[in-house]
Amino acid sequence: SNTSFKMNPPLRSREDREALQKALSEGKIDFVATDHAPHEEEIKSHSFTTAAYGTIGLETALQVLLSLYHQGKLSRERLVAVFSTAPAKFLSLDKSYGQIKAGEVFRAVLLKPDEKQIIKKNHFKGQSKNSCFLGSKLYGKIHRVFLGKHSHICI
Repeated sequence: SNTSFKMNPPLRSREDREALQKALSEGKIDFVATDHAPHEEEIKSHSFTTAAYGTIGLETALQVLLSLYHQGKLSRERLVAVFSTAPAKFLSLDKSYGQIKAGEVFRAVLLKPDEKQIIKKNHFKGQSKNSCFLGSKLYGKIHRVFLGKHSHICI
């Protein structure tokens, strides 16, 4: 078995996942966060029983949400809210988070939202490569992440 799928809590049934997607779309879930529990290959290469729990989450979260958008399961406005403005508000960050305005710190992701990308190990910049999305075709080819004065190329 693929130990990238060993996580806690575990993935649930298709019905459970669809119910979560519906609740997210309807605003019953305020925002999306990820545990982002990556592990070195050595720790995840054990048998499924003894491998560590966890998988990469942060680096594919936006692409998963964009894929839900393209499937008609999430509006553009809800996508922005659940992945940007609502988490910023929950964390009591200043109102410039989640918005692009002249004179404010520039925090953004430059991507092609309609371009699909097959998720491969070289997609991940960190040492960990264990992702339950390896081999999946997700929307949103990310080219650059802007964090104020810092810019990171992701191509």
